[in-house]
Amino acid sequence: MKEQHDEMIKEGYEFSRGVWGKHYRKMREGYQITIHQKDGGTVVKEYLMPPTAVVLEPDVFTRFPNSDAVNEALRRLMSSHYNSNSNSDDSILNPTH
Repeated sequence: MKEQHDEMIKEGYEFSRGVWGKHYRKMREGYQITIHQKDGGTVVKEYLMPPTAVVLEPDVFTRFPNSDAVNEALRRLMSSHYNSNSNSDDSILNPTH
């Protein structure tokens, strides 16, 4: 997975002083981008994370690098949980309850 990610980075970029997750909280809260146009005008675009979006922590991302992988794992968890014991505690599947 790391190799696949590294292939997407163009040669010559230098990230040795980069900080993983630096903009994590701002992204979750929403953010604005100001685009300065050649004619002197500006355009402000607001971006909000959709309510169905889930942000993975870096250690989880290493195992589940895309939506398909996450959804497949969660479906297997739900299926095995409900098939193994229909009377069991659902707290692992509903942590807010």
